[in-house]
Amino acid sequence: MGDDYVPEEVELVLMLGLLCSHLVSSARPSMWSISSASEARRSITRAIDGRRDRLKGLTSM
Repeated sequence: MGDDYVPEEVELVLMLGLLCSHLVSSARPSMWSISSASEARRSITRAIDGRRDRLKGLTSM
């Protein structure tokens, strides 16, 4: 990986791994909740990225 990573994303993956490997199976998140959270994060990221592009256009005028 070298230096080509986003620290916040690495932290998220590590936390998710810890949750999914909890000793008490009932404390582990369901695949549905993981999938839903992942999709919500992607949607938010896409929305933010789209607005960044629009803002760049405004600042270059």
